[in-house]
Amino acid sequence: MSRIFLPVLGCLAMFAAGCSFTPPPKPKYFLLDPGKPVSMKALRPSDSAANAAVSFVDVAAPFASDGFVYRVTPGTWETDPYNQFLVSPADMMTSILRNWTRESGLYGDVAVPGAGGGQDYLIDCDLTEIYGDFSNPAAPRAVLTIEAQVFHRTDKGRDMVLRKTFTQSVRIASRTPAALVDAWNDALRVELSLLLRSLGELRP
Repeated sequence: MSRIFLPVLGCLAMFAAGCSFTPPPKPKYFLLDPGKPVSMKALRPSDSAANAAVSFVDVAAPFASDGFVYRVTPGTWETDPYNQFLVSPADMMTSILRNWTRESGLYGDVAVPGAGGGQDYLIDCDLTEIYGDFSNPAAPRAVLTIEAQVFHRTDKGRDMVLRKTFTQSVRIASRTPAALVDAWNDALRVELSLLLRSLGELRP
């Protein structure tokens, strides 16, 4: 009996001494939420209520995964498996862009591409950067860049009427994931507002 029982006592002694297994931390999940757009109904690109389609947002490969991406030195990057977006950045940005375009009042209707095929404008955006820049430890920043292309439907097809890059680098209030998300929201709010204003300035 002692030959069987002594190893058990040895294991219990090790656990009592603090040699226990600590499970890894659980991931935390976040969503971007830039709030609601201001009404831009007065800036409609035509006297009648034009319609628009918003394409699915493509995200540049380095930033397409759910985990947050950090720039830790000018040439070094890291991904964070413990702080992640709840849904993919592409799905999240597509939903936000369509909601903002619809709620802005710029267009009579906002649809997905091909929904009826008669939309006056096609809005196509790429998310080319979304990361936390910690390369300067004294001044961490949230970086977000959107590239937009807008096409107007004509009798001969679609003409590009806008091609513009919107980028923001916002100071992060504290070195926490929640503060990084807040800064991304601030950046996204500014960029979407500028995009909608640019859309409102278009004239067929």
